[in-house]
Amino acid sequence: MKILYWDSDGFVIFYKRLEKGRFYVGSDGKSELTRREFQMLFEGIKPEKLERRFSLKKIT
Repeated sequence: MKILYWDSDGFVIFYKRLEKGRFYVGSDGKSELTRREFQMLFEGIKPEKLERRFSLKKIT
């Protein structure tokens, strides 16, 4: 996984390689992560079972 991020002074490149396994890629050739999944993957945590304990609902 390579991430290109613009800092106000220039670009920053982050690179993450999996030691085992593969990234999931959908039938359309795209892969999408939630912010939580991305953060866990980038920090090296295995998101084997992601279960929400609660959800916050917006009151309108």
